[in-house]
Amino acid sequence: MVQTTSGLPAKGSTFFRGSPLEPPRAGMMPRTSPVSANANHPPLACAGAVSIPARKRTHNTASLPRPQTATLIRPRFGQLHRVCRTLPVVAVGGHRPDWRRSGQVKRCGPKEFRGCCGTTPHAAVTARPGRCRLMAEKCAVVFDCGSTNITVVAVAPDGRILASASRPNEFAPDPEGQPGWLIWDMEALWGRLCGAAQEMVAGLAGAEPVACAVTTWGADGAPVRADGTLTFPPIAWACPRTEPLAARWANLMDPWDTYCETGYQVIPFNTLLKLIWLRENRPGALDEAECWMMMAGLLNHRLCGEKSVDATAAGTTMAVDMARRAWSAKMLSLAGLTADFFPRWVEPGSVIGQLSQPAAADTGLPPGIPVVAAGHDTQFAAVGACARPGEAILSSGTWEILMLRDPNYHPTKLGYDEGVLIEFDSEPGLWNPQLLMMGSGVLEWLRDLAFADLANRADRYEIEAAEASKVPPGAEGLVFLPSFVPSTGPTKKYGTRGSLLGLELATSRGHLMRAALEGLSFQLRQALGILSEATGYDIKAVRVVGGGSKNALWNRLRADVTGLPVVVTAQKEATVVGAALFALVGAGV
Repeated sequence: MVQTTSGLPAKGSTFFRGSPLEPPRAGMMPRTSPVSANANHPPLACAGAVSIPARKRTHNTASLPRPQTATLIRPRFGQLHRVCRTLPVVAVGGHRPDWRRSGQVKRCGPKEFRGCCGTTPHAAVTARPGRCRLMAEKCAVVFDCGSTNITVVAVAPDGRILASASRPNEFAPDPEGQPGWLIWDMEALWGRLCGAAQEMVAGLAGAEPVACAVTTWGADGAPVRADGTLTFPPIAWACPRTEPLAARWANLMDPWDTYCETGYQVIPFNTLLKLIWLRENRPGALDEAECWMMMAGLLNHRLCGEKSVDATAAGTTMAVDMARRAWSAKMLSLAGLTADFFPRWVEPGSVIGQLSQPAAADTGLPPGIPVVAAGHDTQFAAVGACARPGEAILSSGTWEILMLRDPNYHPTKLGYDEGVLIEFDSEPGLWNPQLLMMGSGVLEWLRDLAFADLANRADRYEIEAAEASKVPPGAEGLVFLPSFVPSTGPTKKYGTRGSLLGLELATSRGHLMRAALEGLSFQLRQALGILSEATGYDIKAVRVVGGGSKNALWNRLRADVTGLPVVVTAQKEATVVGAALFALVGAGV
């Protein structure tokens, strides 16, 4: 097998042959030659150098702060390169945080890090001590609710994490459904959220929460009565009950027309499919309901008593007119519904209400603070990563979402064929073309299967990485396809199921972990080529955020396999930073 200098299989080697492991098409690898190790060469697109688009695109992002600190991992051609660490950017004053007004600006010398805000020497910012202490006394609390963990975080205006606490989250079996049907138990979920909030507050010393916001996964929601009670529990995204409906979608509407209208592929967990399933199987649940709320809306209602749906969550429903940033009458009619069935539409940063006394008692937060709209976690990860239009962001968690921020909505047949989704950005006037694919959910499956003996060890991730690192590149012929959800990811059009090829008696669990990480990295490479070709952007680097960005071996493999620089921001949890920014702006801090 032909290998690169990094030890990984080269394009055209036997590792890639045969669908769907065929060599990536044009655009899947960098369109320019890889950057060599050269101290005089500015880090290409590191932490903010603007990618050169294939066609002219402009958008004013001057109000968005750039990353406080970042690490650049270049494709390895002999050694690992790290860039210097810069001083934190402190956002102070006004409703639009701006590093230019935040401190005393000094110009870095020629040997300092280039590329933080462009390809010229960047301006490092030193905080004004008095104002920094004043701002650090206030914070936003973000309820970051994921499928596997619920984390409550206090974030200072300068992006520092002041306190954090988590609780594991999990599906619940549907007590009235068939075996394998899954729902979310909202009372249990609320209990986890409140437990994490109380623990976080106990560790929050000397800071004053002045606003709160909720981020969640997309697509899931529930019908709600006028008094706020549910007529049916939220159907979980992993529930298979809507798979037959997705399989016969073409009988209801041309999937291409669906994509042009909504930006969405037909995926079983889409909200509209759940609404149609309820209409066909539990019509009373919709008839008794006043409205439908997404997961973020359900939690916001528990916090402040106001019903709402935010734009970013609405964009995951397959029920919107994506071009108009509004509900689609055409799509809703398929479920016998109209736009009136949904509560007030709010944009991120809007104040929904104030934290109620009961919610304050449950969470430990002060009553009366603004509850500010956030929504779908992916969009706020893009803001927290400080990505400009055209810069690639990989939000890596249970799912991985590779996306861009694009000032144009232009669904293409290529994007449709290759599984590209398009969602609303957190800022009106921007859209997020993206590829949704399995991420660390694959690794969690493997941990349960092969590393169960480490479940209670605090150093389990370090041990897993150490065992995988001992295995040579290529995992000695073991190939792992991470397409555990065939209707998503860059192999969608093949209908590829997750696969493990090349097992031997000598195969260890370290081989399995190495192969899984390499498989996920090759999945990313294929996704980059597809997204670049479908949008016309020449992607020059990848910003990685979320829990998956904490894995150093995985980041190393991402850079080696894609041939692109990988930018890892110092604050890995970009979602909470992005949501906190909107919460603070909404509260007028």
